[in-house]
Amino acid sequence: MNAVGIISEYNPLHSGHVWHIERTRALLDVDAAVVCVMSGSVAQRGDITILPKWERARAAVLNGANLVVELPAPYACASAEQFAFGGVYLLNAMGIINHISFGSESGDLDALKTAQSALETSTDEFKALMSQGLSYAAARSRAANFPSGANDLLGICYLSAIKSMGADITPIAIKRTNCLSASEIRRRLFAGEFPELPEPPRSELTSLQSGEQLVLAALRDMSVDDWADLPDISEGLEHRFFAAARSAKNLDGLYMSVKSKRYSLSRIRRIVLCAFLGIPRTDDPPPYIRVLAFDKRGAELLKRMKKTSSLPIITKPTHYRELGSAAKSFFELECRVTDKIGMFYSDIRPCGQELRENPFIYTSI
Repeated sequence: MNAVGIISEYNPLHSGHVWHIERTRALLDVDAAVVCVMSGSVAQRGDITILPKWERARAAVLNGANLVVELPAPYACASAEQFAFGGVYLLNAMGIINHISFGSESGDLDALKTAQSALETSTDEFKALMSQGLSYAAARSRAANFPSGANDLLGICYLSAIKSMGADITPIAIKRTNCLSASEIRRRLFAGEFPELPEPPRSELTSLQSGEQLVLAALRDMSVDDWADLPDISEGLEHRFFAAARSAKNLDGLYMSVKSKRYSLSRIRRIVLCAFLGIPRTDDPPPYIRVLAFDKRGAELLKRMKKTSSLPIITKPTHYRELGSAAKSFFELECRVTDKIGMFYSDIRPCGQELRENPFIYTSI
């Protein structure tokens, strides 16, 4: 069985995502199995996901994916390099993935490969651009001589991760369509509009703004050393966060107090989210494969993965207790993240949801 991986957020799943799945199958094999590594409760832009991961995974399986597994929080709320590394690492660890498919503004895989090679050989230029005050993403784009969109740059990170791991996975770049972006769909949903979606929301919408005062209260209690321990903190940035957290009246004000030409808004938002949720720095790769949803073909894939996977597979959440200490720590972090997010709903959710929610299984044909 030909199996292709897609690293995603589906925040929320929209028609462009469904088209990507369909287009991937058309390019490979109509019978190809699609495995999605999907962000759990947090997003790379530095926010809580608009809908719970189990609902988003369900939507993916109902619209073409065969198996959805979770990208752990330290990788889901991280730089493009860390996000790509976590996703590719999980796909490679499964031992069944032949291809990885990703959306791209250019759709030009050869150009992306050239840019990835250029970036590898332009370390000094990259550092010089950073010293001039450019943001990490802008410096990376300039050094690679590839002034492109965010998805192309993420694609370059996928190529780098594949190469660094020596993974036998063939990349596929699919040119993005001109559909509504996920950010625009989120804006409309929060505004009370109802854009057409493959699966309408079943749960209350959430964002970090939903519990703004709760977040600010937690940040005010942090010391400079607490800030210094967070991911993406460098060059004394912890002092700016410490001062901003003690004076900001709202999250937007905090973000703008710290943002500069060098530090992008997404990076600032990610640091704040990690601070509130207690997401630590980590150099450890994902230690398990957590299943969120699957269909009949996904069940066949899981059966194969029991023989091929280099990582333990969690299909029932309570089984995490059988893992080693490092893997347990990763899972318990997810539990704490979900417990905190449970306070952002109008009807506050009790702790323990991570241990109560089993994977969604789609049995209809």
